[in-house]
Amino acid sequence: MGEKKYFEEIDITKGFAILLAVIGHSFPDAEIGWKIVGKDSFAFFLEKWIYSFHMPVFFLFAGFLFIPRLHKMGVGATLLKRFNRLMLPYLFFSILYILIKTIGASYANHPLSQNFWVEMLLGVSPANGCWFLWVLFVMSLICVVFRKIGTYGLLILSVLMAVISFIDSSWMIGQIKHVFHDFVWFALGGVLANYYDVVKSHLNKAVIGILAFVVLTCLRFVAYFPFKEYVITLSGIIMMFYLGIRISETGENVIHNAAKTLGLYCMDIYILSMLTVIPLRVLYINFHFSNYVPYYLWLVFVSVLGCVIPIILSKYIVRKNKWLSMFVIGR
Repeated sequence: MGEKKYFEEIDITKGFAILLAVIGHSFPDAEIGWKIVGKDSFAFFLEKWIYSFHMPVFFLFAGFLFIPRLHKMGVGATLLKRFNRLMLPYLFFSILYILIKTIGASYANHPLSQNFWVEMLLGVSPANGCWFLWVLFVMSLICVVFRKIGTYGLLILSVLMAVISFIDSSWMIGQIKHVFHDFVWFALGGVLANYYDVVKSHLNKAVIGILAFVVLTCLRFVAYFPFKEYVITLSGIIMMFYLGIRISETGENVIHNAAKTLGLYCMDIYILSMLTVIPLRVLYINFHFSNYVPYYLWLVFVSVLGCVIPIILSKYIVRKNKWLSMFVIGR
């Protein structure tokens, strides 16, 4: 894989994935306790469908870009770069949400616990969506520590971690379970980098994309079997990657350009959409907007704003300011 090669299809895939992430966060009753539409609703099914694979897509491509470059920089420089990229935004937004939840405690889905400082250091951020940044940093740290075992050694290690998580995760505090459970996707991304052209050629077939969608959807109705979640997630990743490849080949059009833009701003959207989606969810639930606006119409409205507003804020404010760029999106 070339050092500076650009993969448009990956940005497009990430664009669709971040759109799904925002939709998932936009459900007014994303927390099951609200029970606006109930557990047997299509909304509940769609939410669980999205959550089964959308974050592993990001883990996969993060590993795709990071693992092949493990030996390009020194250990110290690599860790410092990853800390600045991931942990600075994590700490910044965690502290920001401590202030927000302290002021608006009566409206918080997840009020601050008594041990929130300790939990924050273990990946349980007061800014709930930021868990991904902490987990990604820990995965990067594992790769740096075990870099000498190579790409395939990391994949074997990730499988062992997944098995341990499957056997007993009761001892895993904070977000350590996510590290053990999802590191396999990060490591798989490193392997993908070695066979990218071959894998891309095989995935660029309609039958593959359709089959992946069918497996992803139908397995949710199948009784439990060992590692069922991993099969579902892999199907979702393949479906998304197929979609990204096919859209990238259509040339410039509305869908192509929109998905690519979402992909290029995916970090910005992931971080900043919380400041849009959460207040709107509070309005819908706590201020009874649900009495006037249909549930699914509100979902579309919030999802669109959750993507558009972060792009505008980032393009015209965050990315133009050195300090904001560093603390908000790690650049």
